[in-house]
Amino acid sequence: MGLVRERFFTPRLRFKSYDEMNAWLIDRCISHARRAIHPELKDRTVWEVFEAADRPALIAYRGPFDRFRALPASVSKTLLVRFDYNKYSVHAKAAGRPVEIHAYTDRIVVRQDGEVVAEHARRFGRDQTIYDPWHYVPVLARKPGALRRVASSGMASISAGTSQAS
Repeated sequence: MGLVRERFFTPRLRFKSYDEMNAWLIDRCISHARRAIHPELKDRTVWEVFEAADRPALIAYRGPFDRFRALPASVSKTLLVRFDYNKYSVHAKAAGRPVEIHAYTDRIVVRQDGEVVAEHARRFGRDQTIYDPWHYVPVLARKPGALRRVASSGMASISAGTSQAS
């Protein structure tokens, strides 16, 4: 990995998105493979050996690849799950039961029994609490007095999908 980092990411580069970075990286890898001499077949490039021997042996992948990291989590009494030093709100119906967090590069999806109970933009800072006020509406409908506690927590002024430092 150190060789790849040194060869392709020195100096440190910045991209607008992962898609932009991946497109740039594919171009750089192919360019390198077309120039580099194969370590065993010295009269051919890495790209020539790949095209002649490796590519025909590859099996085509059928279907989309949903790339995420899955982790089990528990929902707190305040309808929050913790992931990577941040907290994310979940729908009230998920309270007190285990959930599975699907961490994508750009978002967090929380599932319970196969159903999505929360989706938020992923945050990479620390100690942030990301609320979706709609998650709390069923609780507020059953317990109107809970609105005082919500207001004192600082969440009352937050609009959907914004964050609050905890």
